[in-house]
Amino acid sequence: MTREGGCFCGAVRFRTEGEPLNVRICHCRNCQKAMGSPFFARALFDQRALSIEGDTASYPSSEALDRVFCKVCGTRLFSRRTNGTWWGSRWPPSTTAMPLRQPSTSGSRKR
Repeated sequence: MTREGGCFCGAVRFRTEGEPLNVRICHCRNCQKAMGSPFFARALFDQRALSIEGDTASYPSSEALDRVFCKVCGTRLFSRRTNGTWWGSRWPPSTTAMPLRQPSTSGSRKR
């Protein structure tokens, strides 16, 4: 299955192929702060299955995780593991967590 999405302004598009390695909701304080909500509902994918078009920036919210966002409009796009671990055990070298939301189908603004 293909999943794709992008930022609010359309400058960044991302796409992943295949099924998620894991789906869950995280309630840790870092996820609460990063998402501005009580939890982060996400699907975990191998980074090798992810393609990104456009310029992104990232913020290291911990030693193990970067939060990736659009440089232009600031839309939170996904988080990326930097240490190859998943809940304390080894996992594929690099994984990406994408928010569980309705993916966008176009880069245009909708109000």
